Amino acid sequence: MSKPQLEGAWAKIERAKYHFEQLQFNFARHPHSEGFVFDNDLQARQHIFTYTAPRQRFIDYAILSGEIISQARTALEHAVYALDPNPDPFYNGFPVVLNSTEYKDKGRPKVKRLDTQARAIIKGLQPFNNGGKDSLLWILHDMWNTDKHKLLHIIAADFGGLARNYYREGRFIQRTTGLPGKLKDGAAFEIDFPDFYDPAKMRVDVEVMLRLEFDTRPGQPIDTLLAQLVDFAEDTVKQLAATLS
Repeated sequence: MSKPQLEGAWAKIERAKYHFEQLQFNFARHPHSEGFVFDNDLQARQHIFTYTAPRQRFIDYAILSGEIISQARTALEHAVYALDPNPDPFYNGFPVVLNSTEYKDKGRPKVKRLDTQARAIIKGLQPFNNGGKDSLLWILHDMWNTDKHKLLHIIAADFGGLARNYYREGRFIQRTTGLPGKLKDGAAFEIDFPDFYDPAKMRVDVEVMLRLEFDTRPGQPIDTLLAQLVDFAEDTVKQLAATLS
């Protein structure tokens, strides 16, 4: 019964999931190590690595990420509007604030006409009750606001390092080195040849293990964070929809 009554909110959740599937498809097509190039400096006996960020690819990812976040966040707005028996289009919405005083002054008036259970759910989810700026609601809200004004900034970061595989006569030896944290466009660094490496007799290939992150949420892979945000928005709509029964 509740889905038709919150039709707009559910449509937003489904569109967020659709865009998330698009992002995952693009991730599968294009390895995160794209843009990494290596060469040998035989005189210095060093491998030379350079990284050129695939700028257009990152822009595409940022746009898709913004679509996911926008659809998930506005699903909450649609839910509150649908639950309000007499919505005011100029002062109605899903409040997100960091402290209880601000909620009393600015948040509570937005949901004052909702029933008691719905108001309790919304207040209970507020960042001041759930981890502050680390709460999923705040992250969703903050990234939504950022995306209104500029592209979300995506960076490449170390996720397992850089593996060099040295081959000779059907056997290989692997050496792994950590990457220098966040990889900026144009980054370059050197790694000394291992003592056993003879460029004239051995072949070497490289595996680069990177993950993509938003610069404001270091340590969290983009797809993992976005999945958490969409799941949070969907669960919130479910909780609000249940107040209709």
